[in-house]
Amino acid sequence: MRKFVITLVSFILIFLAVLVVFSEKSNIVRAQVDIRGDSVEYTLPFAGILPDSPLYYVKTIRDNFWLFFTRDNMKKAEVLLLFSDRKTSAAQLLSKNGKWEKSAEIMLEAEGHFKKMTEMVLLSKNQGVSPEDSFVLTLKQSNKKHREVIEELLGNTPQGTRKVLEDTLELNSSLAEKLNESF
Repeated sequence: MRKFVITLVSFILIFLAVLVVFSEKSNIVRAQVDIRGDSVEYTLPFAGILPDSPLYYVKTIRDNFWLFFTRDNMKKAEVLLLFSDRKTSAAQLLSKNGKWEKSAEIMLEAEGHFKKMTEMVLLSKNQGVSPEDSFVLTLKQSNKKHREVIEELLGNTPQGTRKVLEDTLELNSSLAEKLNESF
């Protein structure tokens, strides 16, 4: 009887893990991009569990497994874009809760994911697999949205935590230049 219960609980946990992974995959690069004249609206995905939660490390482990088991460079770029956008959304929420240092740290991590994603796309392009035009547009719009969030955070952040955000803004600008040069 004990083996049956252990097997049943294991099966349920595996089923839930697979369900979570596949539900996350349906959210990859489904951000809304709406261009009207000069104004651009890019909707960031839901952040999920925030970094100030004790369960955040479980989410991080899951994301690392997801990234590790994704082998196609373009698919990996899509996953990294999702992670970057989620972290940007989390940084916004953390700043609204007054957690300025954590917000700046997470925003820097978001740009780090964006940098890895840009490198993945350029690697794919050099190997002969060019990204679709819609994906390139999404990348550029995401970069602009990240810049907007960083500038918003800079405007609200106390003096002590501004240095990290200023470095993040520089990284964002260099990534925008790299995207514009490459595509």
